[in-house]
Amino acid sequence: YLSNIFKDKIGKTIISYLTDIRIGNAEDLLINTQLKVYEVAKKVGYKNSTYFGQVFKKKTNLSPQEYRNININKR
Repeated sequence: YLSNIFKDKIGKTIISYLTDIRIGNAEDLLINTQLKVYEVAKKVGYKNSTYFGQVFKKKTNLSPQEYRNININKR
């Protein structure tokens, strides 16, 4: 019931919403810290860094390391 209300109000599932928040936080950490990718994964709530990489790539079309390299060079 709650998930139906959430989807009606926000326009996406709870899991999709949380994933967007986690990946957004990961993007920030990748650009603004020197943390290793597995440390970023852990900080944003992923126990498995391989799975984190898969989710990150699905959302951004880049691996976490590719994302970091491209965006650090833009600074």
